[in-house]
Amino acid sequence: MRTSRDGGPPLSQASSGYRWNILLLLASSQVIAYIDRVNFAVVGPQLISIHHYTPGQVGCLLSVFNWAYTLSLFVAPPLPDRLRPARAFPAGVGSWSLATALCGVTQSFAPLAFLRACVGVGESLMIPSGFSPPQAWHAPCSSDGVSQHKETPMAAYLMAVFAASLAAASALTLIYTVNHFDPPQSRS
Repeated sequence: MRTSRDGGPPLSQASSGYRWNILLLLASSQVIAYIDRVNFAVVGPQLISIHHYTPGQVGCLLSVFNWAYTLSLFVAPPLPDRLRPARAFPAGVGSWSLATALCGVTQSFAPLAFLRACVGVGESLMIPSGFSPPQAWHAPCSSDGVSQHKETPMAAYLMAVFAASLAAASALTLIYTVNHFDPPQSRS
């Protein structure tokens, strides 16, 4: 009988409710990550008006996250296999959460750019780590060692990733609209 690396039962023997709770946790973390990615665009005008950043500096701060995230995706996929997803995922979430929190304590450009890059590096572990639990859901392997019927959890996880993007964009649009909507004045 196959067991998980930590000695417990494999995810293939876990209850369906437990599996879907794991997927819900992964999806929730994606929603938070996407909100975190976009929130900097919302504060961009305040950085310009209050802290006297130039639009170019704000654009650089927005893009440094994407560059760090994209470049980190080249090295992140094997890390969950080496560290185990149960360690890699919290390490990624913890590192980008800490970097996001530290963004609030600096106003200088260079440290802020560095911290935004750290957010990108931390978030790059989420997707490869998130694929591992759904892949382990269906442990019975065929004779060639390939697990069968991974499509449902993998599709559900990818749907969660894209739904997270939609939910984050919708939530931030609603927040921005509520806080900045100025209804037209009546002409009476």
